[in-house]
Amino acid sequence: MSADWAGNISPRWTLKLLMLGTLRDGSEASLNRVEEPIGGAPQLLRFAAARQPLELLTRATLGQLAGAFRPEFGLELAYNRLRSRIALESEDARGVRPIPLPASDVVATEWRGEAFANLAWQFAPRWTLETGLAAEQSRITVTGNAAGENSFFFWKPSLALTFQPSATLQLRAAMRRTVGQLNFNDFAASANAEDDRLLAGNPDLGPDSVWRGSLTADYRLPSGFAFNLEAFHEWRSDVLEQIVLPSGVAGLANAGSARVWGAQINGALPLRAILPGGLLEVNALLRDARFDDPITGETRRITGLADPVATVNFRQDLTAQRVAWGLRYELPREVQIFFANEAIFEERSGQLAAFVETTRFLGVRMQLEVRNIGGQEFPRDRRLFAPDRSGAFLGSEVLRRRRGEFVTFTVSDQF
Repeated sequence: MSADWAGNISPRWTLKLLMLGTLRDGSEASLNRVEEPIGGAPQLLRFAAARQPLELLTRATLGQLAGAFRPEFGLELAYNRLRSRIALESEDARGVRPIPLPASDVVATEWRGEAFANLAWQFAPRWTLETGLAAEQSRITVTGNAAGENSFFFWKPSLALTFQPSATLQLRAAMRRTVGQLNFNDFAASANAEDDRLLAGNPDLGPDSVWRGSLTADYRLPSGFAFNLEAFHEWRSDVLEQIVLPSGVAGLANAGSARVWGAQINGALPLRAILPGGLLEVNALLRDARFDDPITGETRRITGLADPVATVNFRQDLTAQRVAWGLRYELPREVQIFFANEAIFEERSGQLAAFVETTRFLGVRMQLEVRNIGGQEFPRDRRLFAPDRSGAFLGSEVLRRRRGEFVTFTVSDQF
């Protein structure tokens, strides 16, 4: 559900109103059968979960959109709630036994308000200064079989200086602080029967925050050629990582500080000189990180930081025939995931896709796409330790997964 309105309240000032709402009701269940050794008496693990997230947001912005001096002011109010209930039980020759988990039945709510002011000032023909300041106040309450209440206040300043030496080149330096939004599922317990992993909920979670400095060069030609390069460095605080909680069960917590650095590259090269209607696009994100692991004391990447993330797209539009076709290739990537007593190293091989689309029939857009041409590999190395990653290495589980080709046909139109 969403609604928005925008209109001029004076010749120079514009008011924008926005309302968003989302309500979902979901449940899941799984059964995992383990035989050790094969053919022996089985052990059954049953998992059931029900979650009902509710998200409401309203935002008002008053701004001056024209002129060399353009201020903007706004207010935002959000309400989030999650009802979560999970049950886990084990069954073997000795009977059925429930497995207790901290925060298995909880309700987490958040009230969050923000006031902000931004200013864009073109103080010289080639120079623009953008600055802003936001104040965010939030209160998070967790009730049920785990309880907690926390209040947070953050200042979120931003500053950017843009220099445009020519009509085709723009240079920009920026510094900004952002605050993450918590995933309310992390306040509740969870289980993964396939990997035999139990995670406790943590009612004392707080949002992470990031100071991000960047230097950007943007070069564009009338022919359609474009190249954008951004180098950045991030200082992250209250990073969310898996540790052993005071309850003795593994779960997510604010585990320290980290630094992340890298480059974002985007380019577009028109090919009309050799292929009418052709366009080649390249998008790449290269990142590395430094985080002091609270369990092992060693330096590593942060969990879930995929590198590299790169895509090459080719497209040709045959305007007269009202047909387009293209190819997309995603480069291989790897990601590291860390839990309290295990480390997972996942890879994803390159992915090739092709499509053809047309608007010639029935006045609608039709697209036929084939993905994973030649198949895609997903090798995974799961390394287990006891009692945690600072302890003895128990061994590895190595998976070699493969996903074959699949075809989609889409019909779309605007109403």
